Amino acid sequence: MKKKVLIVEDHEEMQFLYSVMFRRENSLELSAQVPDAEEALRKLEELKPDLILIDISLPGISGIDFTKIIRKDYPDLKILIVSGHEPQRFYDIAIRAGADDLMYKSDVKEIIAAVKRLLGIEE
Repeated sequence: MKKKVLIVEDHEEMQFLYSVMFRRENSLELSAQVPDAEEALRKLEELKPDLILIDISLPGISGIDFTKIIRKDYPDLKILIVSGHEPQRFYDIAIRAGADDLMYKSDVKEIIAAVKRLLGIEE
């Protein structure tokens, strides 16, 4: 059974790249891509993803604040934050907020590997 992933990303170029990369993965299903935390909150209960991939810099509610919000209601949901800004600078902040990991945004192959690792999917 495929593991479901919800992506919260406001940049269309990254949304496209994620959609291409996730479609290549037999063990993962890209449930939806949404541009902000507010829409993601509306979709969470309906989609019931196994993992949510969140851009750290979102319009409105930041990826860090969104992680804090969803961690309370979804303690088992895997959360991977991605950042286009020096990930090492934000790593501790993301983990304290409740993220399972933080990755550099432009390395999509590594992001896919991290998603699989967090979901316990063997390569």
